[in-house]
Amino acid sequence: MITLEELVDEIEKHNLDCIGFSYLKEYDNNSIKNTTYLLEEKIYSGGDCQEVVRKASGLVGKELKHIEKFNFLASPWSKIYKRSIIIDNNIRFVDIRQIGSFEDGLFNIAFLLHCTRFMYKNKYYYHYRKTNAQSITTGYRKKALEKQLKQLEFLKEIVSIDDKEIFREAYENRIAFIAMEFFVNAAMSDKCFSDKYREMRQLFRNNEYVSALKKFSLRHLSLRWKLYYFFAKHKIVFGVYILSTVIVRLKQKR
Repeated sequence: MITLEELVDEIEKHNLDCIGFSYLKEYDNNSIKNTTYLLEEKIYSGGDCQEVVRKASGLVGKELKHIEKFNFLASPWSKIYKRSIIIDNNIRFVDIRQIGSFEDGLFNIAFLLHCTRFMYKNKYYYHYRKTNAQSITTGYRKKALEKQLKQLEFLKEIVSIDDKEIFREAYENRIAFIAMEFFVNAAMSDKCFSDKYREMRQLFRNNEYVSALKKFSLRHLSLRWKLYYFFAKHKIVFGVYILSTVIVRLKQKR
């Protein structure tokens, strides 16, 4: 109750539409602090709110140093929302059966577009327990590419990506990011090597993914991600397969 009281006090004190906060990921054997370096602990208002929308849509430039935080604003359980904004603008979650994932991210982007005062608190108010290896966010998803393309359609309906160059860049970087998610999803399956290889290769038949990966800058990435995206940019499927398999095994060890 103390957590809620503190957050409600901040909302009332600053007349906020939304407040977001950090959280702890709780695994069976350890806890990981989930802190974002991508937002300052302050109140965002007016044009600053558009910057929050852009970061929720996709990262650019030096922000990609923290590419593992690409969806840092997606989780709805790390925020408190002004109910009237949701009701008045008919903001709803997209059915996960249509888009596979990021339904929470689309919800938040739609909300933030109507938000005039947003505050981020770098304090751990929430404990997120990661114990179910078969949850919808960790298990293999069928028809992943088809659902990702649908996800991108919904994003383009919500955000006018062509209004500003930085939004277009953020959108294309999101495509490069979810390409990695697609490869990791394929590596997660129980299929044999040749079937996983063929599934990964199908992404390179899509011009939008190929174009986004080609434009994706490696400049600010850490060495491991530079290697990963070097393989992806040059359509080296075997390299992508090996590194995606490593990612899956590291996740399973947590």
